[in-house]
Amino acid sequence: MERKGVIGLIITLAVLAFATVEIMMMRSLSKMGYGLSELAGTTGVFYRVSRGFSVGDSADGKMTVFIGRKNNDYGDFFESKGYKKIYELDGKVYYGESDKESDFAFCETDDTCTWYTVYEISKDHPIESFD
Repeated sequence: MERKGVIGLIITLAVLAFATVEIMMMRSLSKMGYGLSELAGTTGVFYRVSRGFSVGDSADGKMTVFIGRKNNDYGDFFESKGYKKIYELDGKVYYGESDKESDFAFCETDDTCTWYTVYEISKDHPIESFD
């Protein structure tokens, strides 16, 4: 009987910890103008199930906005997918399969919190296309 009580306590604490993280993540999302529909994707990003997911277009309409991992390790990720860093301009990093021409641009926005960071990537190369 004592063993069941300990297991029940551990499960209860794990569920409470998960619920607390979800509530805090939802508060961060709502502060940045996102809603409940982005919570599941953000949870996947935080627990490293996903690299990111698109949430809309940038203000100028040229880039796709996506929620991604807090630590910006996308440079290594893009290189593992066969893209090389070509150059940087105006805060954007341009990547391409050849050394001469860029295929897409990528940049980190100022929207960041403990759980995730908001990035922008060229519309023709959404983050989901790299999975």
